[in-house]
Amino acid sequence: ILMGWELGEGLGHVQRLLHVARGLAELGHRPVFALCNVVEAWSLLKKDGFPVLQAPFWNYRPNLTGQPFLASSFADVLAVRGWETVDLLHPLVEAWQQLLEHVQPRLIVTDCAPTLCLAAYQSIPVVQVGNWFSMPPVHASTFPLLVPGQPPVMPQDELLKVAREVQRRRQRPTPPVLTSVLAAGDRFPTFFPELDGYQTERAEPVWDPLEPLAPLAGTTPESRFFAYLTAENPLVEPFLTQMALTGIQGTAYLRSAPADLKVRLRLQGLTVLDEPAHLEQMLAQSAVIVHHGGSLANSAFAAGRPQILVPQHLEQVTTAQILARLGVAVFLLGNASPEAAGRALRQVLADRRYADNAALRAQRLHERSRRPTLPAILERCHHWLT
Repeated sequence: ILMGWELGEGLGHVQRLLHVARGLAELGHRPVFALCNVVEAWSLLKKDGFPVLQAPFWNYRPNLTGQPFLASSFADVLAVRGWETVDLLHPLVEAWQQLLEHVQPRLIVTDCAPTLCLAAYQSIPVVQVGNWFSMPPVHASTFPLLVPGQPPVMPQDELLKVAREVQRRRQRPTPPVLTSVLAAGDRFPTFFPELDGYQTERAEPVWDPLEPLAPLAGTTPESRFFAYLTAENPLVEPFLTQMALTGIQGTAYLRSAPADLKVRLRLQGLTVLDEPAHLEQMLAQSAVIVHHGGSLANSAFAAGRPQILVPQHLEQVTTAQILARLGVAVFLLGNASPEAAGRALRQVLADRRYADNAALRAQRLHERSRRPTLPAILERCHHWLT
């Protein structure tokens, strides 16, 4: 069974696939991973011993305008990740096809792997899992807008023409509409509906997050924070430095952090981890969770901890805006000053409304009925394999 991840950042995609892979392995199946980032994922994968291959992917194209890229819909993400022209998409799909011929999977499980879905379209069964952004609604012929009024990178019907021409050249089935590529097979959107950026458009049911429901964190601990961020973001070091200068104790895990950065932050008084933290422990010990806006948003929301977000792109900005509207978070955009990070930390700790709102919403979440995801996914996988 091929476990595929093509687009996105962080460890959330791999964590979801790992939950499924471990369940499949217990049933006697052989998961093989194909990942766009094998290095950062290694800390999670090395203990299980699953085979890991490098996935084909297209690097984000340079932005020659000097303006930050802002997607108007999921289609724009496809456009800048290799779907813009036949000359780009065709070799990507062929690379996936060669990987499929090498692995010869009977089933594919994906987390944000649209080009793999196109390569396998109507030839190999696919089970998709993912967060709200990587699982956009597919009941219409086009992907819904996320930023109304934002000009698209290219019209969605032009993207469809590219995908159809690639499939025609490969003599493979062609999708009738653009969303057909992600509508094929079984879909498991896994997140809390409160955090769905498509709340008004989504027609399909939403499943619980694949990771175990974070326990209620209970009473507020002493003033301290936990940060899970990427060192590749140039804002991270000045933001964390200003948070440390408040005198509030903090622990941080930084993806891709070089040794000298860890040393500098430790000199400011932060505890900087070399391996990913035990999340449940961090949620219990920390009064505030600082992150970019990925899957940690689910865990902190379920635990009832206020959050400070440093979003890097549209998915994370949308998540940050939702959490802020719910009264459980504040966020810092790219134009924020370093000093704003220290002020945000003091604000969230001093204003009891953030902690009270977070605790109340988490309590309501724990009290409602669950929709367990993993048993349903394993059942669908069993259906395709028998």
